[in-house]
Amino acid sequence: MNMSGDGRLAVKTTALTKSFGSSRGISDVSVEIHRGEVFGLLGPNGAGKTTLLRCLMDLIHPTSGSAQVLGEEVSRNSKFIRSRVSYLPGEFALWPTLTAGETLQRLGRLRADHDAERVAQLSSRFNVDMDRPLGQMSRGNKQKVGLVLALSPVMDVYILDEPTGGLDPIMQQHFREVVATEVERGATILLSSHVLHEVEHLAERVGVLRAGELVAVERVDSLRSRAALPITVTFAGVAPVQLLRAVPDVEVLASPTETTVSLRVRGAIDPLLKFLAGYEVLSLVAPEAELEEIFLEFYGSGDPS
Repeated sequence: MNMSGDGRLAVKTTALTKSFGSSRGISDVSVEIHRGEVFGLLGPNGAGKTTLLRCLMDLIHPTSGSAQVLGEEVSRNSKFIRSRVSYLPGEFALWPTLTAGETLQRLGRLRADHDAERVAQLSSRFNVDMDRPLGQMSRGNKQKVGLVLALSPVMDVYILDEPTGGLDPIMQQHFREVVATEVERGATILLSSHVLHEVEHLAERVGVLRAGELVAVERVDSLRSRAALPITVTFAGVAPVQLLRAVPDVEVLASPTETTVSLRVRGAIDPLLKFLAGYEVLSLVAPEAELEEIFLEFYGSGDPS
């Protein structure tokens, strides 16, 4: 096989565009993903993440532009690429009457490189109920079966669309451990998500899609530093709302009760913490900001779909 592209890159797209008639797909997406990298593709639902991933797998053909995987043009060498890349779609359908064990066995027989021991190890790690029919499984349990199917082949590249959807925190941690192991042996991981914290512990870089356009490619720590942090503070006494308005980088959003105040911190959190040190604080809650909120904050308030 003639490796015509840059050997350092696992994925490269140039002005990749996919239109669905009048509806928005992706537009002029150019990105480079290095071999051995974990790259997060982030964006609200409908931003074009799945469209981009399906173009990389040659499941749909772009309207214009080009895509390379492992140095090969996707449109010319689809068979080669699928022999080196494992893909987990965001939504997948399996036989509802078959158990997980029967499904893994049936699909495993289709692969010449099927490794029954690796399937068993991953099934155990993700605590897959091998005897339950898939039609009786919750979304999270079905997702675990999908992860075993996608991760059991030893591949150069794994393209995973919303891989942690429906998983509990323990299973998410197991997933991160498996990804770390694959990266250690040199594999490349491209995963999509609409929630930043799902990838910030895995990826060093992320590409941000909004309305089909790649609006940023940044390190995760850089993207996180740009996000406004929502915080809810409950005081033992009356909340000092007016004084809080004077704290640098703090915006007071609401005070639902006389002791509770909702804030947004747009810079360093240290001035707020120093201010709160002078009060008796009963609780301080700082939930993760949804990525869509970050988009609205930094990339405009247009319709992200």
